[in-house]
Amino acid sequence: MKQSVTVKDYGAIGNQTNDTKAFQKMFAEEREIYVPRGIYHIDETIRVYENTSVVMENGAVIRWRGRANRCVFLNGEYGNTGISGYSGDGNIYFQGGIIDLGEIPSGATGYGPIACGWAHAENIHMENVTFTGGYNNHFVDMTAVRRSSYINCVFKDMTITGGNVYEALQIDMSTNSAFPHFGATDNKPSYDCVVDRCTFRNVAIGVGSHASRVVDGKQIMYNAIRITNCAFYNMNDHGIRLDSYEGAYIEGNYIDGTGQHGIYVIGGKGNFIGANYLKDIKEHGICLVDKGIGGTSYPAATSIVHGSRIFNCGRSAVRIVRGKGIDVTQVKAINSGEDGLSATDSDMIRFMNCDVKNASTTGNGRFNGVRLSGVSGGQLSGLDVSNKGHSTNYANGIQVTSTSHNINTFENRIDKGSSGRVNIAINNGNRVDGETYLTELLNVSGVGQTIRLNDDINNYTSIIVGSGIVSRKETTHSIARGFYNNGFRRGDDVINVETANGRIIMDVISPTELRIVRADHPVRVIIGKR
Repeated sequence: MKQSVTVKDYGAIGNQTNDTKAFQKMFAEEREIYVPRGIYHIDETIRVYENTSVVMENGAVIRWRGRANRCVFLNGEYGNTGISGYSGDGNIYFQGGIIDLGEIPSGATGYGPIACGWAHAENIHMENVTFTGGYNNHFVDMTAVRRSSYINCVFKDMTITGGNVYEALQIDMSTNSAFPHFGATDNKPSYDCVVDRCTFRNVAIGVGSHASRVVDGKQIMYNAIRITNCAFYNMNDHGIRLDSYEGAYIEGNYIDGTGQHGIYVIGGKGNFIGANYLKDIKEHGICLVDKGIGGTSYPAATSIVHGSRIFNCGRSAVRIVRGKGIDVTQVKAINSGEDGLSATDSDMIRFMNCDVKNASTTGNGRFNGVRLSGVSGGQLSGLDVSNKGHSTNYANGIQVTSTSHNINTFENRIDKGSSGRVNIAINNGNRVDGETYLTELLNVSGVGQTIRLNDDINNYTSIIVGSGIVSRKETTHSIARGFYNNGFRRGDDVINVETANGRIIMDVISPTELRIVRADHPVRVIIGKR
């Protein structure tokens, strides 16, 4: 729709000429800006004031021709430290057009230009804007902004020559190192941000953050960030990077090709990551790790990973390191270079109703379908793990190492790997299909010898006694039930079971101790059943 006043009325030509002064004058005097079709060269920052609405016609291109590490649009004055909190110029709206940061100068290795620098404000909204070109920086650097949205925008083709963290759309906080353009460094985070139906192509990181702080003993979080229905293609690093997010909602995104992780979650809590589709990921598909600040570890906590489809990862489809209270449900993990699903040094981890196919593609028997190591408390249930029809096989469908405690494993369908189906350490309260290994592997047969249990036998209505001599193929597993409905009782119950060609009789002499009365074959293991 043609407007009565446009940048051309202020002297802009739009024919690849320098139109900086016309833009600066109109942005200073008007609050409704209309940019007709044309290519406008800009070599100095355009100051954007509060309550400004910018509509760029289809075919309108603003092309940067200025200094490196400067913003095309900025809602403040460089060096002004008097703006704090969210009190700066806000209520800014951009619609349509292209902001082109240009090509990388020959030999350039430092920071490049930025399309939009927004800080210390509220209500920043951009829709149908395309960002392109530039090098080694962010297209949008958003610091200490509350209530913002980026709808159906495109971020593409930024050249990366250095090793720093460059999110195309950076959601940041006002720290002393994050936003050098203007405003107080008062550690205010951006929050309440919607990124929907955007496309990220050929950039370092699509969207996210990499700054975090602890103030007065409390970690500052980015709250209420929604990244939904976006597409990410050929990321140099990660697709999405969530550093210290709380209550984020990451759903319905498509990520195709990354140089590192697909979705990278660092610390934070209460996040939902659901129904995303990831393929051709160099490292982990979805990776959740702790955040270290000042020598303190802040775990990725109380979060849900649900319903995602993850194909062709160089490492694990889902990887958790030092997490706490994380549920992974209904995930399909296909073609993982290492373990399909993996958690290490974590608390209360549950993998439930997931489908793991063709894990350990980097080598036959090198990794497992699902692996827990150093995990305290958790559940593996409803898992379907298989490598049938593939050239390589995992070692075990499920592996729970001896450093894991109180893992409940049940109702899984596991195909045998090169080493076995399930390899679960039988101590530390780990349970298989409602069973708990009350001893490690034994070889006890002497009358009067005692067997110490690692849990109270009174907690179980029956036990399984494994016995026999493996080399002779004389092994049995026999069930003994407690005399009372609610379990065994010391002094009253006697365990009396059959062996391959005899019997084993044991007295219950304490809640955690049995004494052999007769053993025609060695006792090999005691398993409790509830």
